[in-house]
Amino acid sequence: MNETFQVLWNLHSESADKKAFEIAMRNAVTGDAGAMGFVGRCYYYGRGVRRDLDKSAHWYRKSSRKGNGWAKNELYDVLMLLNTTESMREAYSVALEHALKGDGGAMLRVARSYKYGKGVNQDFKLAKEWYLKASAAGVDIRPDEMTGLVE
Repeated sequence: MNETFQVLWNLHSESADKKAFEIAMRNAVTGDAGAMGFVGRCYYYGRGVRRDLDKSAHWYRKSSRKGNGWAKNELYDVLMLLNTTESMREAYSVALEHALKGDGGAMLRVARSYKYGKGVNQDFKLAKEWYLKASAAGVDIRPDEMTGLVE
């Protein structure tokens, strides 16, 4: 399923996108965590289906809860785009859970949450600590990401 979805996704055509969504949804409803993530991705980008960030978050959430590692970072991104107090708190919580398990991408997202005060109180010192942890975990940090943080 994953290979077929990827091939169709990479074609970047409306008909291929619709077929990719159909395949992903068919597998997602059977409990396939990867397929759930792909359904979330389709809703996020509006490919094969009308863009819907709430549905995207729903499917990324399901995928993440079933252990799909990449879905949790994409869930964070969707929740931040939803831009409600509740969604930003959930985004921070999702990122922190995985950051504490050593996920560098999640560490970066925790750092950004602290830097911008999204889902958590703004704290430049903690932001810097998490940026450094993310960097130590192998994440490339753009130089401007740490601008203005406490030395």
